Amino acid sequence: MAQPHVDITLTAPGFQGINTEDSPINQDYSFAAEATNCVIDQFGRIGARKAFATKTSSFSLTYTPAATVDSTVTKVHRLSNGAILGQNYVVCTVSVTEYNDLGAFLAVHYFLAKLSANGSAVEEIATPALASPDALVNADIVFFNDQCLVFTSGNGPLLWTGTGAATYLSGEAGYQAPIDAASQSLTATDEINGDVATAAYGRLWVTGVDGDYNNIFYSSLLDPTKWYDGSAGALPTNTAGIIDVSEYWPQGKDRIVNIVAHNNTLVVFGRSSILLFGNPQGDPAAVGGLYLADSVVRLGLISRDGVVSTGQDILFLDDTGVRSLGRTIQEQAIPVGDLTANVRKDISIKIKETSDQSTISLSYWPEEALLVCLFAEDSTAYVLEMRAPSSSGGMKVSQWTGCTFERALSFEDEDGAEVLLASSDSQGLLQYAGHAEYGGRVYVMTYTTNPLALGQSNTLKFPKKFRYILVSDGTETTAEFRWGFGSSLEYSKSVSIEPTTTSYWGIAEWGIAQYGKSDASFLRYDVNAKGSGVYLLLGLRASIQGASMSLQEINVNTLLGRN
Repeated sequence: MAQPHVDITLTAPGFQGINTEDSPINQDYSFAAEATNCVIDQFGRIGARKAFATKTSSFSLTYTPAATVDSTVTKVHRLSNGAILGQNYVVCTVSVTEYNDLGAFLAVHYFLAKLSANGSAVEEIATPALASPDALVNADIVFFNDQCLVFTSGNGPLLWTGTGAATYLSGEAGYQAPIDAASQSLTATDEINGDVATAAYGRLWVTGVDGDYNNIFYSSLLDPTKWYDGSAGALPTNTAGIIDVSEYWPQGKDRIVNIVAHNNTLVVFGRSSILLFGNPQGDPAAVGGLYLADSVVRLGLISRDGVVSTGQDILFLDDTGVRSLGRTIQEQAIPVGDLTANVRKDISIKIKETSDQSTISLSYWPEEALLVCLFAEDSTAYVLEMRAPSSSGGMKVSQWTGCTFERALSFEDEDGAEVLLASSDSQGLLQYAGHAEYGGRVYVMTYTTNPLALGQSNTLKFPKKFRYILVSDGTETTAEFRWGFGSSLEYSKSVSIEPTTTSYWGIAEWGIAQYGKSDASFLRYDVNAKGSGVYLLLGLRASIQGASMSLQEINVNTLLGRN
């Protein structure tokens, strides 16, 4: 009796992203075991991410190099954007590390800088001498009341007005320092030298002053020069103050990691709990002013930059993954609002194994519909597609490698929106665009299915042919079609991807497309298969260097053996 012979079509395989939480043999082909340097494209297909492409071509930084310097590594550490008198700026912090010809460390120089007006260079913003210049690496950069303020640990806030050099905020006319410890029992200083700051509800809210992460200093309304004054002759117009949250922590002890404004609420993230203060508008110290509206226990923020606003919600990174604050408050339950539910164990281990958790950050790229959880320490990221969740409830997740940037920023001005990346590889600012990586680098897209039973869980498969249907634009590249059985991809075939030049109307006369080249080509590649097994694995590995690549479909032609 002849063996049964079947043709099976896998349409848009892997379009629900990685799922390592559910049993792999019970998942269908819409989930992936591996999706590296991938995104879910606008048509719902798994495809290659865009490139980390060149944005700036030069640095304008002033320093005297060591006499024996042989090489330098320049890193852009923090990015922020905002408007000053109607003009948009991108401000960043930069370090330059020098090495001699033997690779030995020589010196580090630290700078405050900005993106040049034409977008081609990183330009220094001169600063006064800093007591702790290295603190710029972890600066919190805030735009407030047509000014840019830079908050760092151990230094007074720097103020920049869009032109010239930055100056100390304390040098401004009428500056009112917070009261000192001799006048009150509260911890205070002549400088607001904290490194956690936010601008919201007409005030600056700052913590970390003198290393204390339980007191929040807030400025007077619309005036960053006025801080808490408890003296007998205090100005009645100064509505600045201090909030001691140490008695509010639901588990008795915690520390503030970040302060975020959302939906008429001041959200204070601790390391293991969250405080929500209502009515932050007006005078917080007045009757009926700021009050504790709610708290969340056993959930917290792992790093200052691990929180981001989408406009409708606050997303934050807990020890167990990325969570939605709105759902957490609504349901008052830990499992709810878990955006990384499909990779919960993997991302939890990744967080735990990161030696410096301050290097972990979240960034939201609305124009790409992506949420990027960056692990800068080893240049990797978990990337969530934010258009719609997967069928299991978590968002569609992929992984990226080669992420040679410290932070990311979605920036929008009159010319449109773009994503800027703070390079850790002497590239200044990069941009997430196109498919041509900076420096001509090649990045690799890798996709692997979960084990496929193809509807016959107890039957041997003897595949005869696979047909991969790809979508790519008009740049040649290479790809490797892979397959195997059980747990390994033991077979492969390499091919040259050569998109055809077609017309928009599918019409060409005498081999010449009269109506112009289409944006992308559908490419079909047949692979003669070999081997056998109960569970089939399929994969794709493509080198990306200037060309887009998406996987449209995989057709499987196989013989079925006996049960």
